[in-house]
Amino acid sequence: MTAVSNRSAEADAAPRGPAQPQPGRRAAAHFRTDDVAAADDFLRRTYWDYEARPLGTVEAFRFHHAARSAGPCAMVELEHNAAYEHVTEASGEPMLVSVRRGRVERTTRAGTERFTAGDVFLLAQPGEGYSLRWDELQAVAIPVRPHDAPSAAGTSVDAAGQVVRFGRLATHCPGQRDMLRRTFGFIDKVVLDPDSAQSSELVLGSAARLVQALVADVFGAPGDGFETREQAAGDQGTFRRARDYIEANADRDIILADIAAAAFASPRAVQLSFRRHLDTTPMAYLRRVRLERAHVELGASSPADGTTVTQVAAHWGFASMGRFAQDYRELYGVRPSDTLWGG
Repeated sequence: MTAVSNRSAEADAAPRGPAQPQPGRRAAAHFRTDDVAAADDFLRRTYWDYEARPLGTVEAFRFHHAARSAGPCAMVELEHNAAYEHVTEASGEPMLVSVRRGRVERTTRAGTERFTAGDVFLLAQPGEGYSLRWDELQAVAIPVRPHDAPSAAGTSVDAAGQVVRFGRLATHCPGQRDMLRRTFGFIDKVVLDPDSAQSSELVLGSAARLVQALVADVFGAPGDGFETREQAAGDQGTFRRARDYIEANADRDIILADIAAAAFASPRAVQLSFRRHLDTTPMAYLRRVRLERAHVELGASSPADGTTVTQVAAHWGFASMGRFAQDYRELYGVRPSDTLWGG
């Protein structure tokens, strides 16, 4: 590539891998340069090795990488204004990409697809190679940690619970694309906002599973079902153990797999037991328990301790104040603020 200046790069942090903070802790990695070699070196050190080839010239090269993370949630914003080809033999962690500006051509074993502003796609199958060509790219990406994704939603998983293959790598359904873009906005504006009061460990865990569930729903392989040998499950012992575990651990970031392990049953058996005994799901029951705990905490608060409804909602894993207020009113017939400070 010609006509590219060679000034030094500027970086707040240049880690050798995406930041992995402890639950609730935040981390950021920002890198900006007008040097092509420095940009390539940063990407190789931060993600995985690849071959790169310029596809033209650029008069004023710009590269900006901004990564934010909190607990299991992360988001990467990338600007690369050159026409470029990027080839890797083996991808790392699956990445969900939303194109904000420019054109992208992605080639995998399944073929070549082209994307423009507004499109959302998965970078590649886990562990497989791919090539990207882009021009004036501005995009945002969310890493997908598939080991917590629900296998029943459609993805193929191995014995360790790792996703082996997605059913597809892109969606051309306007409704699905809009849903995915709104999820990007939620992660950006609510979950990873450094000024947000709603990023408790429970909120972060729920947000990460929201991404995983959406990816499994939109990109999962169709046709996978539940095991028929479990359809008669739902005995009292399974239900009791699962219920007791939920009630004892409602303040922790637990998922269906944790509940099933505590009940000595499969996730499907636990789901069937809750449907049989309470006509609900385990996760809906967990939400109800957290709502009840929030009710108790609101009533026990006082003006002296400065407790707010937002703080209590976030403490019990409710990221949306509107949804929290709606559910609370449906259950208790009053607003959360009416209960605050013993009201």
